Amino acid sequence: MFFAVPEVIPIPVPGLATIVVMPTAVIAGQMAMGHRQIRLPKFIQKKTVSRKSLAAAIRAVLPFLEKAEKVAKPRWKWATTPLAKRLLGVFIFILALSIAFPIPGFNMPQAISTFIIALGLVEEDGLLIAAGVLAGLASLALLGGAVFGVFSFFGLGRRS
Repeated sequence: MFFAVPEVIPIPVPGLATIVVMPTAVIAGQMAMGHRQIRLPKFIQKKTVSRKSLAAAIRAVLPFLEKAEKVAKPRWKWATTPLAKRLLGVFIFILALSIAFPIPGFNMPQAISTFIIALGLVEEDGLLIAAGVLAGLASLALLGGAVFGVFSFFGLGRRS
């Protein structure tokens, strides 16, 4: 959830997608492999975020978190089983990779989906997880449509 926040809140920092994608992909990969404890590589642990940027992100996301806390509750326990967490790890890994796709404005929906899924996992709220997965699928469809449109616009992929 923490690593998705910078992409959920539009903070104009060069290379921000890389800062978000790498740890999110590592964590998701570990989830997919069934690890119960998450470990980040040292090169990611050494990355820093300015206090000003972190404070801005926290201020922006705090109202949403406070509202979500009121509605989130443990339900649909099947969505937080070890197998479900492994499948969610694969899905979040795909979302993380799509955040890095170089189409401006198309990484926020994937980050929001990742954030919602992570919040659902923290709160053990399967309904919230399902909402995040549905939002993630929609965001991937949107990205796929944008990529298809770019390829069509430039005439790439046509056979002569």
